[in-house]
Amino acid sequence: MKLTLHFYYILVFVLICPLIVKSQQPDTLLQQFHDQYTQEKIHIHFDKSVYNKGDTIWMKLYLMDGNGFTECSKSIYVDYYGTDGNLLSHLSAPVRLSSAKLQFAIPKNYTGTSVHAIAYTRWMLNFDKDFLYNQEIPIAQNASDVTKSAASKTILHFFPEGGQLVTGIPSLVAFMAYNQSGTPVNIFGSIKTSNGKFLDSFTTAHDGMGSFSFQPEKSEHYIVEWTDGRNGWQQSSIPEAEPSGATLEIHPLKGRALFEIKRTEDAPDNFKEMYLIAASNQQMLYQSKINLTTKTSLFSQIPTSTFPSGILTLTLFDKNWVPVAERIIFVNNHEYEFHPSIQVKEQSLERHGKNTVEISMPDTLFSNLSVAITDGDLIYDQQHTILSQFLISSELKGYIHNPGSYLSGDADSLSDFLDLVMLTHGWRKYPWEKILSGQLPALAFPKEKSFIRINGSLYAKSVSNKSAAHPILNLILTGRDSSRQITSLLLEGDSAFSYDKGIFYDSLQIRYQFNKNDKLTERGEMRFDNGLINTGLKVSIGFLQKPEALNLLYENEGQQKIRMMLDEQAKLEKLRAQITLNEVVVKTKTKTQVQLMDEKYTSGLFSGEGYKFDVVNDVFAQNAPDILTYLQGKVPGLLYSHKSSGAPILTWRTNNTEVYINEVLQIGLNNVLNLDVHSIAYVKAISPIFFGSAGSGTGGAVAIYLRDGTETDLLSNKYTLPTAMLAGYSPYKAFYVPDYSQPTSNIEPDFRSTLYWNPFVLTDAAHQKVQLSFFNNDTSKKLRVVIEGFNIDGKLTHIEKLIE
Repeated sequence: MKLTLHFYYILVFVLICPLIVKSQQPDTLLQQFHDQYTQEKIHIHFDKSVYNKGDTIWMKLYLMDGNGFTECSKSIYVDYYGTDGNLLSHLSAPVRLSSAKLQFAIPKNYTGTSVHAIAYTRWMLNFDKDFLYNQEIPIAQNASDVTKSAASKTILHFFPEGGQLVTGIPSLVAFMAYNQSGTPVNIFGSIKTSNGKFLDSFTTAHDGMGSFSFQPEKSEHYIVEWTDGRNGWQQSSIPEAEPSGATLEIHPLKGRALFEIKRTEDAPDNFKEMYLIAASNQQMLYQSKINLTTKTSLFSQIPTSTFPSGILTLTLFDKNWVPVAERIIFVNNHEYEFHPSIQVKEQSLERHGKNTVEISMPDTLFSNLSVAITDGDLIYDQQHTILSQFLISSELKGYIHNPGSYLSGDADSLSDFLDLVMLTHGWRKYPWEKILSGQLPALAFPKEKSFIRINGSLYAKSVSNKSAAHPILNLILTGRDSSRQITSLLLEGDSAFSYDKGIFYDSLQIRYQFNKNDKLTERGEMRFDNGLINTGLKVSIGFLQKPEALNLLYENEGQQKIRMMLDEQAKLEKLRAQITLNEVVVKTKTKTQVQLMDEKYTSGLFSGEGYKFDVVNDVFAQNAPDILTYLQGKVPGLLYSHKSSGAPILTWRTNNTEVYINEVLQIGLNNVLNLDVHSIAYVKAISPIFFGSAGSGTGGAVAIYLRDGTETDLLSNKYTLPTAMLAGYSPYKAFYVPDYSQPTSNIEPDFRSTLYWNPFVLTDAAHQKVQLSFFNNDTSKKLRVVIEGFNIDGKLTHIEKLIE
């Protein structure tokens, strides 16, 4: 058997530090490890299930810590690999509200039939990498480029319940059969003794899994003869039974779990008093002392109706707290879901028709959702949802075939099939050497307290870095979008600094000068890093290999539509390359004054959408007592008020709103209220979530731009300043939704398979209903709406609706 991580830690303390165990209860120990070794898990909502080469994969990443929002990580990463194992892209993003958004452009010349997405945080790398998010995504290729894989060998594994067989005790043995690509294979066969005596027959019950019961006898060896119906008859050995010991048998039922513990007559004394512990998400939910002094078996039950839904680990320990057997079961009390409703307010499946859907929430809790609307005729993967990922797949090692099916209903057969998954995907081997030597795994990566940083270290050349006890470094930071910021930093005693007051994307140009120390500026070299993981993980082909997600795409009728779209896109690109335009007529639309001001004043993450106000030409602004009073009632959800202490406060949807003057964050509102409104040129209110925030950004931002704002010149112009480039988070571009409401003479063919994608739809008590509008493409006659997300209580949702 192999322990889950938290039980491994507990046993180290139990075996090596018995005095600690006597002074602390197991639940206290378990809580300590829950706090220190919290486990994160990831789910990705993709905008669709199958992509063409050259497509953009749009992603919303959800990150959870146990059953709630995580506080361990500020940054998240996704590595994309090709089928040859080569890294295609390494992406990074800040974590906001336990989530993030990213996109990946599939190369136009990509020839593989899938790409692999590996997602993780730095904190997750402290633990077993087999629990990182690992998903294969199908890529549609021309039919001539797809090579059918040859039939492969079937592999059969056995899993005695609890981890081992014991002589003389009837036990359940689960089995799993799959081919070399990992796809389940159905088999049938018989159980025989070593001399060929027939004991029983067996067959798979579901997706290559099944079980049988038998009682192993002393000095006997058992084999099974089986076939998959294609490769002839084969023989496999059942694991050998221990001569004495104890077993754990579990029968999960609705609201309870029956258990039976048996020991052999000749079991040593440490098997006559034992302990049974049940835990979920590193929280102990049940503990019982087992007395088998005068009997060899005990039958009882554990009430599970109040337990959180998910995988429950039951571990049997002997008298000395040495683990004897372990079994995992799935508890499903259905409390993990909430159910938004989708109503179609406006529908048109005609070419370029406008559609509007309304999402209504069942409660007033804050919720974080993502919405994808695609062509309804395309293949759709219903198996890898936020429910199946967080509740099943992220908790188990190995490939789980069609995990979403086990949560699709309440039928007893689904519960039985899911229990087969538990029996065949549990942990099966204890790391005794590490346990007995007391090797507690060290945390290589601490919990993150900040997002991306600018870290710097001074390497002086021909000049002592002690020429100034604590040099002051002036920095001018310029983004790829020409946004600029100036700051001064004090180098510490080790001639280094770490600056974490902002978030930047793509890349950052850093020019620097040491204040009043020209020699250090000329001869001292600053080396910078961003504090992120900047390279993809080193993984093997075996780590990436998964069963083909949707088999050969072109053998499925649902792929006819995506093949047509692929062909039409190829024709369109070829036509564009051949056409030479004799005359180009450019029609421009005169920009409004407020658009011109937005282009003039805003930069970086402050540019783009928002509520925009030309203060210069607004008579109401000129007569307002202050700029915040002017904004009252002009921005839905933005509220200017005062605390009971009289201190001013600005909120958006009940969350504190950040205020910037010339894109510099203001701590407190006094400076803002003291501004003369006549000195302000332009104001912009950016709705939540504001991704330029140094915090969560849930209260949005108000950016104020002064008419004649001047910038302190900290940098000398005596010589060319040293310059360095620093990579930022992966840039994110907005998903393009065409607007066909206005007639135009130049409309290109529209074969978009994703019609609408919004990774951040936020709701709360003041916004329980959200309306989303979009336009149809040229061909779709059926649309699929998919919503995923979680709320502040850690409950999950996955809902679908067809518009037809």
